Amino acid sequence: MGYISTQPDKLRTALDGLIQLMDRLPMDESFFDAAKDKILRQCRTSKLKEEDRYFVWRTLQRLGLNRESREIIYEELPSIDSGKFLNLSAEHTAGKPQIILII
Repeated sequence: MGYISTQPDKLRTALDGLIQLMDRLPMDESFFDAAKDKILRQCRTSKLKEEDRYFVWRTLQRLGLNRESREIIYEELPSIDSGKFLNLSAEHTAGKPQIILII
């Protein structure tokens, strides 16, 4: 998923840049580590609201999961490095058909 905001006369250039960005994801190790730390902090500090418990449970049942996604992310994220992330990106997004909505 991507988002760009541009003037109509620069739309073609902006779209080409977005598609190129999605095909070749740039990587900065320090930004990657900072993003991982932020996600882990959110997993540690976020709480499920009482009124959301049923809906989360139903979603987990529908997806065939027996534990909450935050728990899975918290356990799995430390083992993911930038190389693994780039491989995943290349496998699932690079060179694949993209849906782009222009409003």
